[in-house]
Amino acid sequence: MRTKLSIAKMAHEIGLGDPSSRHWFVALEEHGDPSEYEVQTDSKYLKYNNENTNVWNITAKIMVGLVHGEELNMGWRDFRAAKLFTKGLSNDEGNYLVELLPLPLPKHGHWESSYSKLFEEEVDSFDSYRSMVLGPRIQFLRQHWKDHNPAVTICMGHVRAYEFRWLFDLTETPILEGSDQQFQVYRDKKVILTPFFNPRTGMGDSQVVELVRIIRSLKGEEKNA
Repeated sequence: MRTKLSIAKMAHEIGLGDPSSRHWFVALEEHGDPSEYEVQTDSKYLKYNNENTNVWNITAKIMVGLVHGEELNMGWRDFRAAKLFTKGLSNDEGNYLVELLPLPLPKHGHWESSYSKLFEEEVDSFDSYRSMVLGPRIQFLRQHWKDHNPAVTICMGHVRAYEFRWLFDLTETPILEGSDQQFQVYRDKKVILTPFFNPRTGMGDSQVVELVRIIRSLKGEEKNA
């Protein structure tokens, strides 16, 4: 019989890769079936590394752009297969992925009655789950982030931008960058809010190149073009 999920334990879940990496990627939540939830383990890494997901593909292109320049197609598939969200990488290559909401869902906000039976606590809706997990989750992630102090943090998804602002205590007015001003840049804390990592939401290769330039500028590696 499967052990029931604990909100308290889920709130303290760490991410994939090395949290001491210079490059943090923070997603809203994992796409998937909540009944197949598992903590961040090697088996979970293998599962998603073998799937063709936009988040992993675009993150690999960003990392290759940062390491090799703006030639995104120069080995991003190899980087994805061998170095994305893994440990033991150089400072330039290090990357880490963590989700704001730990439970995978087929669509953000989607909830079925069967999901409630997965928890040991009384959780009767998405709003109930979110309200129970979000406070302790943000408290944990904020301290986790402060402890490791990454060089730059990229948050994916404008739909819950206010929760990312809460997580990182972003009180300054962001600088809007990118051809469509789609990137909200908080230079003081080196945090960037982006559209969700999907070409359909405005994260094609040309936007990835723009984001790479912004990240480099934020890290002080070169002037932003």
